[in-house]
Amino acid sequence: MIDFAGSHLSLTLLLTYAAISLYPAATVIYNLCFHPLRKFPGPILWRSSQLPYIISLVRGNPVLDQMKIHKKYGDVIRLAPNEIIFHEGRSLE
Repeated sequence: MIDFAGSHLSLTLLLTYAAISLYPAATVIYNLCFHPLRKFPGPILWRSSQLPYIISLVRGNPVLDQMKIHKKYGDVIRLAPNEIIFHEGRSLE
């Protein structure tokens, strides 16, 4: 007799592993190519993931990092996938 239960389990595990592995890559691609804020400038790692912003916060120097990014990319920057910051209030106009 053929053991179909084992093959279904291994297929399920394979698909689960594939989904878990592909999710971060799909999120990065979405954040860089399809996100509504994709047109705002900023460092590619900061635009694609929250991780650089979190590392900056943990190190205790987010303001210095933001100032460096503003000098390079301008007054309006995308600091994280869902975050835009302005250097000056008149940048809103």
